[in-house]
Amino acid sequence: MKHNYILLILIFFWSSCAGAQSTNNVIKRVELLDYGILNINKIKTIDTSLTASGKYTIAKMTSVKKTTDLIIAKKHEAFGITYKVIGNPHGTKVLLTIKIIHPPIKGRTSSKAKIWAYIGEPDYTFYSFDEDYELLEGKWKIQIWNKNKKLLEKVFHIKK
Repeated sequence: MKHNYILLILIFFWSSCAGAQSTNNVIKRVELLDYGILNINKIKTIDTSLTASGKYTIAKMTSVKKTTDLIIAKKHEAFGITYKVIGNPHGTKVLLTIKIIHPPIKGRTSSKAKIWAYIGEPDYTFYSFDEDYELLEGKWKIQIWNKNKKLLEKVFHIKK
């Protein structure tokens, strides 16, 4: 009976330690690396109900063409941010939500997407003006969220 009691204590202790290790898998913040007009190579566009346009563009960013938060709305222009998730352990895959707050497009004022990023690795997110109805002046915000916590927000001013 005494051995079972010790075994239960060891199991409890081991479980507590395992739980403590999993709490080390933490996002501390998201660091803004650069922002502005991006050069991208579009890979494909998929249909989704999560965006105001009903579409989500998958692309590879090649560079930041110009660092600026003043964007002239032109068809096929892309603007966005490069960022790095800061936390532990380095290289861990984490799920982020990208929200873009924008003037009303088809009656909606925000778009979102779920993406995977890696702690410590540079990444990017963007918005591409693909349709004439998206060319709207105003304040546009790109936000990065993890669960219910906003980790980063960058404001862009869109002009025609």
